[in-house]
Amino acid sequence: MKKILSMLLMLCMALTLCSAAFAEGKSPVDGMTVAFIPKVSGNSFFEAANDGAQKYAKEWGLTVDYIGAPTADVTTQLELIQQAIDKGVDAICISSVDATGLDEKLQEAQDAGIYVSTWDSDVSPNARALMVSQGTADVLGPMLVEMAVDSLKERGVDVKSVSELLGHADVRTTLRLYVHSSMDYKRKAVEGIGFLKGIT
Repeated sequence: MKKILSMLLMLCMALTLCSAAFAEGKSPVDGMTVAFIPKVSGNSFFEAANDGAQKYAKEWGLTVDYIGAPTADVTTQLELIQQAIDKGVDAICISSVDATGLDEKLQEAQDAGIYVSTWDSDVSPNARALMVSQGTADVLGPMLVEMAVDSLKERGVDVKSVSELLGHADVRTTLRLYVHSSMDYKRKAVEGIGFLKGIT
């Protein structure tokens, strides 16, 4: 997952920088600087993203300034965006803490010629040029439900209860969508039947 995230983030930065470079008629990313702003620093998810960004930055000849803070709030991110504007970066790549709270400052950055992209969480479309997400609601929603169902099954919750929690009228719907047999589950089922214990 960390590799995929790193690649997505670098793609986000590369696309953002390439847009800036092509608009100015110069080499796509060489020598450019990206302000890479996480929601919060010190979090393993965002630190892993920074590790990947730094790795690819070296390979591609650009500078990634990781500017984060240990608090996740709009005021702090507004200050970090202003720092990036003042420094004159070529691009800002940010994971926003608020869907609209950063819009005005990011529009100010765009007005200053800085290309803005978001990743992980978005702002209003007019406040950035590009958004890179790890997945869509159509992909992530069912995946999260399946993970929750698996977790409940591992804790011994019966399928009928899971079905009721999910609002399915028929337990067969739950079984068809979320219950996938594995050797582990089959072995546990056999172990649970006392008279068959000797054959496992």
